[in-house]
Amino acid sequence: MNAQDRCDRCGAQALVSVSNTPNHVPFLWFCGHHFGLYWPQLMIQGWEVIEDTREALREAERLVHIGGDHA
Repeated sequence: MNAQDRCDRCGAQALVSVSNTPNHVPFLWFCGHHFGLYWPQLMIQGWEVIEDTREALREAERLVHIGGDHA
């Protein structure tokens, strides 16, 4: 997943991808907000998280705030 991938609901940057097939195609991309909104129902239906970059994004933001992101 990269910065060009967009949420299938709103067009914001996608942070989580989910799928309901063994080969993970097709899949859906969600921003953090829409993932939280739809995940409970998708999980009941057997969907799986394929990639979740929310924690990596939080860590990157934390490093920027403490000044740890420059050489």
